[in-house]
Amino acid sequence: MKSIVPLLGFAAYSGTGKTTLLEQLIPILRRRGVRLAVVKHAHHDFDIDLPGKDSFRLRQAGAQQTLVASQKRSALVTEFDEGAADPSLRLLLQQLDMSVLDLILVEGFRHEPIPKIELHRAALGKPLIFPDDKYVIAVATEGALVTTLPLLDINDVAAVAEFICVQFLNVALDAGCCPLCGEANRCPRVDDVGCNSCWCQVVNIPQGLLERIPAALRMRACVCQRCVDLYNDNNP
Repeated sequence: MKSIVPLLGFAAYSGTGKTTLLEQLIPILRRRGVRLAVVKHAHHDFDIDLPGKDSFRLRQAGAQQTLVASQKRSALVTEFDEGAADPSLRLLLQQLDMSVLDLILVEGFRHEPIPKIELHRAALGKPLIFPDDKYVIAVATEGALVTTLPLLDINDVAAVAEFICVQFLNVALDAGCCPLCGEANRCPRVDDVGCNSCWCQVVNIPQGLLERIPAALRMRACVCQRCVDLYNDNNP
């Protein structure tokens, strides 16, 4: 499927934690300046409107499309005829304003021919998706896996964000931001003409954390103290 804005799907079985991961991933991507949209497949009878609200009442009265807008946001709700097939991803993409987007994340629509990151938790007992889906470009899981695809730690959202920015979008890293979380982080010694390396011991970076950063990025930005503290808390 072709799109003027890159599409990236997240393929996983129910219970793997797709929405939870996206909820944590989106703020990191936004801090890195990535403008993004999310297209999510939902259960057949979902509702985003509240009974009693004006928009709900107008839709219940029979409007097939209800567009509600304010200075903060707008929302378009479309009613389909009873028994209609699920709308295709291609149709849904036509409703997005591509001119203000750098990336479209897709949750669900597992069988669509778009690049995907597979989320896999062995404890669920579900089969792997990538052997039968040539569009899977990486696998985020909890342990070792035999594959030639890039392996990501499903519990390390910063690493997933790093893969998306550097490997998928080819977004140059801002040297003034932490390469793990994207937060602004100007090294105290960055203006020291004698300091040619960002690894200047202002922040003592654990080796295990350093190994999560692609080698090409290790000399371009400083890891922030918050990421170091979080790593140390989770790896006593």
